[in-house]
Amino acid sequence: MKKLDVELETHAAKSLSKNDSRLTDTRKSILSLLKNSSKPLTVVDISKSHPEIAQSSLYRNLQLMENADLIHRFVTDNEFAYYELSEDLLGHHHHLRC
Repeated sequence: MKKLDVELETHAAKSLSKNDSRLTDTRKSILSLLKNSSKPLTVVDISKSHPEIAQSSLYRNLQLMENADLIHRFVTDNEFAYYELSEDLLGHHHHLRC
């Protein structure tokens, strides 16, 4: 697992503390995976990369980080939601849909 850079870790810790939460190792792992991914990921993608995280825990952590504006969830026409870092962290970009 790649480590989070200091800037992202500091920002994440501050955002989570505003919601009375903290930056756990599980949340660091998820953020690191999203940061280093070249595309948005599904829960299935994240689970494959981190099988040690229970699926129920993964959903709770994703929801908590979405509420803290660290990640963005979007839904397409298929059955999956996709997750990526928020635009504040990733920068503004567009998604192409065919």
